[in-house]
This record gives sequence, C-alpha cells and structure tokens, in this order.
Amino acid sequence: MNAIEKEAIEKELYWLEKLILSRIHNIDTEEKPPVLSPPQLNQEPYGIVVEDYCLSLPERICLALALAKSIKPEILAYFNVENEVIKYMAGGFIKPHLNVFVPTIKTVLFLSAGDDYVLMQEHLAILNPRNRLILDQILIVNCLGIQRETEEKEDDWINYHFRIPNTYLRYFLTGEEPRLDEDAGFPAYLATTSLNFEDITLSQTIREELEDLMKYMEVREKMLAFENVKGKVRENYIVVFSGMPGTGKSITAKTLGKKMNLPVYIVDLSRVVSKYIGETEKNLEKIFDRFTGKPCLLFFDEADALFGRRTEVKDARDRYANQETAYLLQKIEEFSGVAILATNIQDVENSLDKAFQRRIRRHIHFDFPLEDERKLLWEKALPSSFTYENGLIERLAKDYQVNGASIYNIISDTLVEAVYQNTNTIKFELLERYIKIDYKRRRVNFEACTDDQALKNPSKRFGNIYRGSF
Repeated sequence: MNAIEKEAIEKELYWLEKLILSRIHNIDTEEKPPVLSPPQLNQEPYGIVVEDYCLSLPERICLALALAKSIKPEILAYFNVENEVIKYMAGGFIKPHLNVFVPTIKTVLFLSAGDDYVLMQEHLAILNPRNRLILDQILIVNCLGIQRETEEKEDDWINYHFRIPNTYLRYFLTGEEPRLDEDAGFPAYLATTSLNFEDITLSQTIREELEDLMKYMEVREKMLAFENVKGKVRENYIVVFSGMPGTGKSITAKTLGKKMNLPVYIVDLSRVVSKYIGETEKNLEKIFDRFTGKPCLLFFDEADALFGRRTEVKDARDRYANQETAYLLQKIEEFSGVAILATNIQDVENSLDKAFQRRIRRHIHFDFPLEDERKLLWEKALPSSFTYENGLIERLAKDYQVNGASIYNIISDTLVEAVYQNTNTIKFELLERYIKIDYKRRRVNFEACTDDQALKNPSKRFGNIYRGSF
C-alpha cells in the first residue's frame, strides 16, 4: 500500500476512534457534543468509494466499523466494557474465544444518533437491507454468522453484524479492482479470452450493426450526465445475438467487451433457473442488483430459457412460469447497463416473449459463414509457425461446410498431429481425419459441398438437425 492509501485509511480509522471515545465518554452527560465530522479523503480506493457513493453519516460509520473490524480491531475494544448502559446502547457482541468486539447495525446507530431516537429511526431507514453498499456487496450483512438474503427485513435487523468481503478489502488495501463475481455460488462469472475483437471473423453487416452498440458503450456515462436526460432515454441497451451454435455469438461478446475495456460477465443459467418456486426470481434479483449501473457487459447464453414466450395457463406450473417471465421483464426494464442475450433459436420473433421484444434495441443474426468468411476463418485459425500447403485454404473454404467453432476444433487437433509428425506444413491428409470427426459430431455426411449445393440441400450443411428454419 502506498503512502496516500495508507494515510486515507488511517485518517478514517482515527476519526472513528475519536467518535467512539466521544460517544462513550459523554453517554451520561445531558448536553451531548456534536458528532465529529468525517474527514476528507484522498482519491485512492477507499476514498473513491466514499465519494462515488456519496455516503451519509450512518453509511460512513458502518463502512469504517467494518474496516476497523478487519484491519484494526483494537479500536473496537473501547466497547468491551462493564457499563451496562453502554452495552445496551451500543449493541454488538464479543466473539467467543477471541475476546473481539463485533459491531452490529445497532452500534452504527449508537455512534450516529446517540440516544436521539427520532434520528436513530431516520438512520435505520438508510441502513435498510436494500442499501446500495449491501446490494453492491461492499458490505456483507450477517446474522449469527449465517448470511441472510438481503431482501429479508426482520425485526432483529439492528442486531445483524457486517463485514467487508475480501474482494473489496483487497481493493481498499492494494488497489486491485474488485470482481463482481467473487462470492461463492454467485450465478455469473467473469469471462476471459486471449483473442481480440480484430481477431474474429464477422460479416460486414454484423460489424456495422455492432457499431451502434459500441457507440453507446463509449458515450453512455457522458450522455446520462447531461441535464434532464435520465428518464427520457433508455438507460439500458439490450441486444439479442441469434444464430446456430459455433457461429461466434459468445466470442463476439467477449472480445467486444475487451475492445471497449469493459469486463464481460456470463450468467450461468444452471445457477439461475430453479425448480423451486420463487428461487429463480431471487437469483435474477441478485444478478440485476449486482450489475445495474456497473461498467460491464452482461451476457446471457441460451437466453430463450429465460425469455421465452408466456404460455396459456393450464396448470400451476404454467402460472408460475409466466410469473417468472413477468418478473424478469420488470427487472430488465429497471436494469441500467448493457446486456447481450444469445440464443440458438432462429425464429426469434415467434419464440421470445412479445413484451420482451419491445425492449430489445438491436437483433443481430449470426449466419452460417459462407465461402469468403470461411477462408478468413481458416487463415486466422492457423498460428504463424505453421503454413498450409498451396491451394489448401481455397479448397477447404469452398468444399467444406464448417463454422468458426468447428474450424477452431479441427485446427487444434491437427496441430497436435503436426507436432507429433514433426512438420509445420498442414496438408489436407493431416486435416481430413479431424474434419470427418467434426462432421460426425454434427451428424453431417462427409462430402465436398459448395455453398450453392448447401443452399439447395441444407442438410449437407446442417445435417439431420435441419428443420427448415436456419
């Protein structure tokens, strides 16, 4: 930690210590001294959070107490007294075996409001379970050591204790940017890729359609900062990527985020959709609460599982499924940010919920690559240490109906064989076996097929999965 960061945190903890002593020493006096004003902090991680969130006094005290609990617990030892009045007023508890004081919401209220019960209620309203510090996981609130859902509002809320999670503690102490997916079990994860946006092969049509999205991502914050803009423009940008598996939807999203210097978080549907009533909604709320307003790109793969059409209600299952869709539409409407929804379904208009379609800003379809695109894909797929034999790229692009994902797999297997055979020249005989494996996996008959032939007989490109909709 550099000198500036250390100074800021020490200033905060020094203020907290003086505040604690002031409250304790004046607990029995009739004239209460004013609450010590919090210090101005430097523009380092802790100070940036304090400024960006425009923290109120109770929020500032809560964050400072959590910080002290983690890095300087001796400050909290002032609460470890025999005075029953202080024990009652300050709340908190002594951690067994460690003799360490653990502050609670009641401790915050004691420091911020003293015995002013009207002010205490005002501050308690600020420190509610949906406070932005809690929703953004800068503070984790617990009861008896067991994390509760933030939406639960129980009578003993003031006795809940809190902590700063490791991701933000590291940020405050080292400057390492916090990840939004670090909690165990969170239904989204940070995507990574070694490729750049310029490395992927996309049609000119798709690149032009992505331009609008990139412009929005670039100017979003600037645009919303203008007076009277909020409320008159959509604060979200919802894009649907449709197309067959392997046509580049996921890698486009990942590299797009990389190009715009924004982290991409992929929603893990296996952790979102639940057979238990109400659990899917809770998981969706976690996602949207965490990511709304954050500088990132949210990516839903196989989004039709969530955004499918509502059905005629025939039984309780249909009713609850429709309720989930309605809830999701509400959260999408409230979401502030960029979300890309990918689907393998081709007939988007008849498959996605009509109300949801009205919220879509762009629908970009990823077609199966044609000969010119396949040629680029084959060229970019081979590392510079290897070369194709003369005329091979043209032959592969013309005669074999494969998409980008298939080419990536074929080249990956072929390079293993090339290195094993101690050659850096890729010949058709080397590739042929792995093309056959890919065709078998896709249930396509292995035979040379041009684009014109595939247009007349799509099963030569898509195999027996073709149902007339690609």
